[in-house]
Amino acid sequence: MDIRTNAITTIAGMRGSGKTTLAHRILKGVKGQVIVYDPMHEYPEDISYWPMSDSQADFNNFLETCWDRGNLYVCIDEAERYFKGKKSLTEFAAKIVNTGRHRNIGLLVITRRIAELNKTVFGLSETVIFFQMFLPNDIKYINEFFPDAELLQKMKKYKHKVFTMR
Repeated sequence: MDIRTNAITTIAGMRGSGKTTLAHRILKGVKGQVIVYDPMHEYPEDISYWPMSDSQADFNNFLETCWDRGNLYVCIDEAERYFKGKKSLTEFAAKIVNTGRHRNIGLLVITRRIAELNKTVFGLSETVIFFQMFLPNDIKYINEFFPDAELLQKMKKYKHKVFTMR
């Protein structure tokens, strides 16, 4: 799998489908600086930022630090909590999503609920990796972009399908 670390990659799937395991593998293969916004404390401490709260302000401050630093691959787990579907992106979320590649900032976005993820984030993803999904709302949303999304309901656990948009 060819993942570019100055682009956006989205991993989506139901709980326990293998998203975090794949993210760990991807992050281990990155040549360069990595940081994980890790509200669930599931990643090694040396690459993790554990937020003190779930607030958009804290998330924006974290992304501002990433923006100032540049040359960084940023992993956002539980992304639907921070890149909310029906809300505008925070200032630095918008900067990183829309122009982060110019500062060599890439995103690895991990979500259980693709239909609740901000459409700009999903729409600008260069690579999308789908694991098994069941929720009708998510399947309907995915079907707008990828025909035969219903097949994701029949996928075996830990199997995934990769779509590259370049």
